[in-house]
Amino acid sequence: KPLVLGFNYGGGIQAAAKVSKGISSDDAKAAVSAYRALYPVVAGAWKGLDNLLRYKVTTDTYEEAFLAPLKRPVTLCLKSWLGGKAALVVRLPSGREIVYREFRNSEQGFGYVYTSREGKVASLYGSKLFNNIVQGIAYDLLAYSLNELERLPGVDTVMHVHDEVVCEVHKDEVFEHALEVADIMCLNPSWATGIRRDASISVTKRYAKL
Repeated sequence: KPLVLGFNYGGGIQAAAKVSKGISSDDAKAAVSAYRALYPVVAGAWKGLDNLLRYKVTTDTYEEAFLAPLKRPVTLCLKSWLGGKAALVVRLPSGREIVYREFRNSEQGFGYVYTSREGKVASLYGSKLFNNIVQGIAYDLLAYSLNELERLPGVDTVMHVHDEVVCEVHKDEVFEHALEVADIMCLNPSWATGIRRDASISVTKRYAKL
């Protein structure tokens, strides 16, 4: 799991060695190659976003739609920010925007940086941007599901752990409501048409990570 999480951000051999102590350089190289061969569309998206940043960000204000490998377009554009500095705005399919304030070229001469909400300088590159887009869409889907669950009689949603929702129901209605909850977790809003979702169900008296 740590390897896959690192690879999702475009990590290579060094990242594999960092998260998996004792792994040999040959095994790390093989793991990187296996991941990118298994998910070529993801690796292609990293390069596509890198190219978009490299060839578009240095020009005037622009607006570009990025499709692959998503079912719905994501729009990237530059907008003026406080003090005349630019902000990179990523508009997700839901209409929500991710804003990278004071977006600019890195002083190191390669890549890009922005100012985080904490006021710190953070780097931005294709694979990181892609991961942020995917996680942003996942968040919007979860938020939609949570709102739909609020309308379900007999089900009290008490919390969520990442993509997992935890609900309380009457003991005599467990399985009836479990199926209803699973259906709602697979239901897409109109902006997410074409995105495939699935859900598994666990029933326990107390919450536990199964």
